[in-house]
Amino acid sequence: MKIMSPLEVFLHWFTPHHSNAHKPKLLHTNSLVVIIVGLIVIEGFLNITPRVIPQILGFAASIPPEKVIELTNKERLHHGLSPLNNSNSLNQAALAKAGNMFAKDYWAHNAPDGTQPWAFIKSSGYQYIRAGENLARDFTDPLAVVDAWMNSPSHKDNLLNPDYEDIGVAVVDGTLGGVQTTLVVQMFGRRTGARPQTTQTASKTEQQSIPIVIASPSPSPSFSPTLLVANVQVSKKSPEEPSQVSGPKPLFNSFAVSRSLTSTILTILIVALSLDVILVWKRRIIRLSGRSWAHLTFLLAMFIVLLIARVGDIL
Repeated sequence: MKIMSPLEVFLHWFTPHHSNAHKPKLLHTNSLVVIIVGLIVIEGFLNITPRVIPQILGFAASIPPEKVIELTNKERLHHGLSPLNNSNSLNQAALAKAGNMFAKDYWAHNAPDGTQPWAFIKSSGYQYIRAGENLARDFTDPLAVVDAWMNSPSHKDNLLNPDYEDIGVAVVDGTLGGVQTTLVVQMFGRRTGARPQTTQTASKTEQQSIPIVIASPSPSPSFSPTLLVANVQVSKKSPEEPSQVSGPKPLFNSFAVSRSLTSTILTILIVALSLDVILVWKRRIIRLSGRSWAHLTFLLAMFIVLLIARVGDIL
């Protein structure tokens, strides 16, 4: 058997050639079946491994809480609002909320036992007349988190609410439902007796500021969506900085591995189809089967969807 040179291998797999019946070997039915089955097996491996060996393959994010606060204030300044103050109490409240979600394995603003977010704020010693909460999960960087909130009307209302004066953020890595993830909890508030901020934006309907009786439920805060995360043990942190809690980081990010693998295979197939379309047209090759243009359009659409798909989600 003759050994092919690198050039002959490329021509055989990517271009119409006499060695492949004038159709790229990569686009033959048996080759496509192998690729599809291989992808299914690998995706199954990526989904199962984080549950069995989370320290090797899982979800790992790099989201500094202070960066989330910085980007939030940047958005507020851009819209003519005053920046929010980093509150130690709200940082601890956000950390407690994240820990509660992990411990009780739920993904919602309210805990299964009915505990509301405002309970964590009051427990931190922060006495407020208005409060709000944003949650996010499965994001890998702070900009993506803030962008997602800004693209959601209810979350955006929290970020740009002129009544708030303080902010607290906690970022916690853990396991929710057996899957490694990262939870971001963002809390807003205005203390009892604080004066509303003046803003250059159109004024919103005023709410009468009534001090809260400790025994009563929290005031009606501006509610924004949230995101879920996993079970971790929350360690006590110094109250001087936004809270970031994490266990051992997995060596590989399962989502990034899956995304990279899929985009690589799509790119290879798109290259093969593109060369096939060009060379078939240029050489006037007549085929009785195959619609390369339709296949190429489909793969390009899949590739675009893969690129614009969000990593995380918000509730």
